[in-house]
Amino acid sequence: MNQTTLDIPTQDINTLEATLQQMVAAHEAMLTLLSRKRDALRQNDADALAQVAALEKEKVGRITELEKQRFTLVGRITLILDPKANAPFRLGELADRLPEPERGRLLVLRQQLRERMQQVRDSVSVVRRASETLMNHVQGLVQSVVMMANGQTTYSQAGHQPTQQTAIRTINITA
Repeated sequence: MNQTTLDIPTQDINTLEATLQQMVAAHEAMLTLLSRKRDALRQNDADALAQVAALEKEKVGRITELEKQRFTLVGRITLILDPKANAPFRLGELADRLPEPERGRLLVLRQQLRERMQQVRDSVSVVRRASETLMNHVQGLVQSVVMMANGQTTYSQAGHQPTQQTAIRTINITA
């Protein structure tokens, strides 16, 4: 530990740790929301999807606020450790310049945050694929209904819709 390290306000380190803990918790909450979103998609529950979307928007806003706070704190601590630094240290670089036990706590929080962020990315990918599959299914149904309403139920050998007089038909689509 050097003299510069001793000059870092304990409050800044404590606030950084608290911010990282809040970021981990916010990402865990996002994982819960994404699970709820998958369930809502699976159950075709539009109301639940709307509720989850609103909660997701709030959570993304909160994560953005926390990220700005983290960036500001890391920047401030970076300038204390290296006044000539061109950019804030990465969290790992910052932790490596701190004494124990702060170093260890920051590295653990950094790893937890990375894991949660990766889990969120993976979960978002699953939800995106499920949403795309559902959209493709709905588009196929709409196309089938339009074709039936126009009297077109088959394609020609060349893969084109048959050119015939449009017949007016009705379809009863009740469950």
